[in-house]
Amino acid sequence: KADLSDHGNFAICVAGAGQSGYFDSNMLLHKEEIYLVVPRRHRLAKKSCVQPEDLDGEPLIVQYPTHELYCNFFAMMREAGCTPQVAITSNDLLCNQKYLAYGMGVTLVSMQSADSLHSADTVMLPFARPLYRSVYLYWNRHMLHEPLVALFREHLIEEFRQLSQRQERRTAAAETRQE
Repeated sequence: KADLSDHGNFAICVAGAGQSGYFDSNMLLHKEEIYLVVPRRHRLAKKSCVQPEDLDGEPLIVQYPTHELYCNFFAMMREAGCTPQVAITSNDLLCNQKYLAYGMGVTLVSMQSADSLHSADTVMLPFARPLYRSVYLYWNRHMLHEPLVALFREHLIEEFRQLSQRQERRTAAAETRQE
């Protein structure tokens, strides 16, 4: 959670959960599924989905603890009674791709970032009980009187609506292929 109060006067912000203290309004824009990415030769690569128990003691390349993806993943692991083994902490997708290629661990990726980490040498696995991260739009109502701010807010809402529809189609297609 970032403290925006020291960084100026913001009208709109797109972020994960937790920015509501600075803004007076918010709405969920998008929920995206989280996948585990493993090297193709990894012991989990042949599975159709993963359970938290599959990752108990597995070296992980994870986002920073303030990242919603990290929080949701660790909550799932705690709930299952599993202890994650953090090998590397990084929010940089390019670095995570290299760490993965060097066999330094497995990593998590959201649906929208999947193309950054997926390659012929990796396998993306869904969790048996789907794991999600949320993207919110935050704004201050008193600043929406600015025409550009109001238009930009509406543009973001429409873009994320379309993004959600594309994700639903992609998920439905993947489920059809698995049947």
